Amino acid sequence: MFVFVPNLTCWWPVKVQQPDPDNAGQMTEFSFEIEFEILDRDESRALEDERTALLKKVETDASEENLRKVQDELDALAVASFRRVIRNWRGIVDEDKKQIPFSDVTFTLVMKHNRIRAAINRAYQEAIAEDKARLGN
Repeated sequence: MFVFVPNLTCWWPVKVQQPDPDNAGQMTEFSFEIEFEILDRDESRALEDERTALLKKVETDASEENLRKVQDELDALAVASFRRVIRNWRGIVDEDKKQIPFSDVTFTLVMKHNRIRAAINRAYQEAIAEDKARLGN
């Protein structure tokens, strides 16, 4: 029996690639888990419409100043979008191997790193991809 859950949340693995400090030119993969809330079509579409509207600002003014402004707005939208769907995490530790709890402060700290943002984005896309199960992944 399928149970419809309007505000579905799920834990999903996140794989972060980062340069290996001990081996020049090599990457190391680390993983942790994030609890996502899966957005419905209306919310997803609204976020995409907001992103599209920001990009249209460049069509009328491609100056370097406007490009920077639009990029800053796109970054802010991306962070807000992540904050909207991320409910919790587990498996993130500091240099002393102590768990870093999920909070607004730690979320902001983690989101400053592009490699982590990219990994979280990939994980969310995997979580919402309908073809993943069909491909047997």
